[in-house]
Amino acid sequence: TIKIQTTLQRPRKRYNVAQPHITNLILSNEIQYTNQKYKEWETTITTKIKHRELRKQSEKDGTCIECACCYADCAFEEMVNCAEEGHLFCVDCVRRHAEESIFGCGKLGNGGNGGDKNTTSGVGGGGSFGHLSCMNVDGCTSYFARDALFKCLPSKVMQKYDELQASQVLEKAGLLKELCKCPKCDFQAIVPETQLVFECPVETCKFESCRKCGEASHIPLRCEEVEKKGETSARIRVEEAMTKAKVRKCPNGCTQPFYKSEGCNKMTCPTCHSFICYICRQLIPKNVGYTHFCQVPHCKHENCKMCPLYSNAEEDDRRAAEEAGLKAVEQIRREEKHTGVDDTTTKIDIEGILKTPSTNSNGQKQAGIPYYRHPHMGPPAPPQLPIGMIRHQQNVRAALQARNDQIYLDALIHRRRRHR
Repeated sequence: TIKIQTTLQRPRKRYNVAQPHITNLILSNEIQYTNQKYKEWETTITTKIKHRELRKQSEKDGTCIECACCYADCAFEEMVNCAEEGHLFCVDCVRRHAEESIFGCGKLGNGGNGGDKNTTSGVGGGGSFGHLSCMNVDGCTSYFARDALFKCLPSKVMQKYDELQASQVLEKAGLLKELCKCPKCDFQAIVPETQLVFECPVETCKFESCRKCGEASHIPLRCEEVEKKGETSARIRVEEAMTKAKVRKCPNGCTQPFYKSEGCNKMTCPTCHSFICYICRQLIPKNVGYTHFCQVPHCKHENCKMCPLYSNAEEDDRRAAEEAGLKAVEQIRREEKHTGVDDTTTKIDIEGILKTPSTNSNGQKQAGIPYYRHPHMGPPAPPQLPIGMIRHQQNVRAALQARNDQIYLDALIHRRRRHR
């Protein structure tokens, strides 16, 4: 028999490898976040294992204590007591009670004996003001101390508990109306009611937000005139659908995008040289040619059901974009109705989008797609000037004409005076 050695007689030395220096800020933040989450998970698992071992040891020794809420047998180290009466509850029941009070009801004890003792939720049914009330069914008006809550609540729940406690204290003091909170870093400060814009003083934030709606500062616009995030995404989605409707693609397989500025509706793909109808967007066989279009002059194409050879490209694109926009709006409304989200398409103006050039998510005008002209169209038309520039030129011409008329009138009056 041959014995295989599985361990080294002289183990290798372990060297401490230095951590690499990370210069990328995003990667450094990701590593820090991952390490923090791993520590939280490790702490949770270690605590559960410890409580399980303590419960087994207590069951073995016969020293278990019954929880006053779930009536389970727990170890003494798992129990949390209220401050005044000493009622014992397990850490799981106290944690669930705190989460329901903070995230569900959003309210803590009302203080002293002023609460309603007939409430069964334990929220607002007595207890010192701003504290988590006792869960005992005998009408206990006590509360859980802060040191006891540290024993059973996670750090995030404890942070929300402190925020809710502070807001209730400020509300009782009458300072909640003057309290402003930064929507980005959650910094809170008391500012006068006349100040409509809250400027966050944190050096790493410096965010200016509206005091009423919490969005970025939008002065001089009112809150209802500002487009929310959901409305912006819905509008961009509609604009993209309308833009895609204006652009045709070659149906022969090359999917070359194009659009028409003028000329007939028989288009030629510059890539595969296929014939395409600009109206129905179908491929025209070479043996069909112009017979795909209506050959009757002055036909309204209601009875023949054929595509016209000539049409206004702007009207065709506008009609296609309008149909695509309305279809996208209906689809967004169906999705929001299915998910229970508020309607974000109320401010979408299809006519306004057709009048103004579409913009991307960064607020920049989208680059135009190069169009392919028909070989018999001749030279391209000169670009049209904006309406503002045309009006400016008209005003300048009118002013020059008025100035010339005034000079001519002055010269005529001066000549008549000389003859007298």
